[in-house]
Amino acid sequence: MMDMTKAVQLEIRGAQQTTNSAGDIEFRQIRVVVRGRSAKLSTGKVKAGNPMDTTVTLTVLYILIELDGSPVLELDKLNEVFKINGVDVLAAVKEMC
Repeated sequence: MMDMTKAVQLEIRGAQQTTNSAGDIEFRQIRVVVRGRSAKLSTGKVKAGNPMDTTVTLTVLYILIELDGSPVLELDKLNEVFKINGVDVLAAVKEMC
């Protein structure tokens, strides 16, 4: 079973198919990192030949989305980080504190 007191990290990588302005198909690398604590776990059912339907719900504490190695979104709740396309959206607010 999962230790509900420990944070877990998931890293998902894939390729995103896009169409450029000339109509050609291109592929972009996508990477998503999610860190959080498990909030709910449903183990599903074990039956031969059937999917288990296991589900895990996380309370997200951190998420990073990168396209072609460039950060598009970064949110870190514990360290007061919120960046869109590398720009710190909270910079002005942090200067006030």
